[in-house]
Amino acid sequence: MSTNPITHTAPSGVTIELSRPEAVLRTATALIAAICSAAGLIDPGQYRAVVSPAVLPGALGQDATALALALLLLVATARHRSADRFALPALAFIAYGYGIYAIERTVTVWYVAYLAALACATWALVLGVARGLRVAAGTEPLAGARRVVVAALCGLTSLAFSVAWVSALTPYARSGRQPTELWSIYLMDLCFVMPALATAAWWTWRRDPRGRALGTLMTGLGAVMMASLSLAEVCGPLADLPAEPLAALPTLVLTAAFATGWVLLRHGETHDQSKPRARAVPAAR
Repeated sequence: MSTNPITHTAPSGVTIELSRPEAVLRTATALIAAICSAAGLIDPGQYRAVVSPAVLPGALGQDATALALALLLLVATARHRSADRFALPALAFIAYGYGIYAIERTVTVWYVAYLAALACATWALVLGVARGLRVAAGTEPLAGARRVVVAALCGLTSLAFSVAWVSALTPYARSGRQPTELWSIYLMDLCFVMPALATAAWWTWRRDPRGRALGTLMTGLGAVMMASLSLAEVCGPLADLPAEPLAALPTLVLTAAFATGWVLLRHGETHDQSKPRARAVPAAR
């Protein structure tokens, strides 16, 4: 396989090289996720035997979000753009969603494809984050009120969800019982998402340039995840359940909060562009 890089210039003025292996992984992730999510939306009945009726709207909301993100990811990769501000949160959401399906053993006819989407998205995300952190080392850190807002958003989210999930798990640990459903969320949040949010908060607060890169990923992921949960509240009719739009209000508020953080990080990139930097950052071969 050729490993010649696909090169473009990022908004910050840094030349980024998207390696062929990374481009292939992104394309594979997008194609597999698009097929699986479209199949889930076309035939929601395939989930009825493997998830409870209460969880089914969440699966459909996740499929609808994954389909939209997969198509955007496919277009960006086909145009030889890294588009990390959009692509990395999309990859993280796909890895998270199909990680849930894999861990919860959502064994439909597409289960092996779920595993393939999880694998491709995870490795594409690892390569993208590693490259993004290298690029960030040569950029200006976030400053001013934006630094405080982003650090507080990431830090308080990590703290609040960590406390909530540990509190929810404590009765199970004391009794020896196992959570019956969606315990994968506790696992993935406590092991991966919340530590990443805490790290983004710490780097941003300490004016570490890497805080901007990781903060962009985590606020983007947070916005997409909360939007997916909001969408799930109106997907009830597809699962023969009533729609509950009012129940979506808390997650819509969180969607807006994360989106605000993501936009503030974008604004910082544009502002710091007044200090031009032009250097090539080679991707891992």
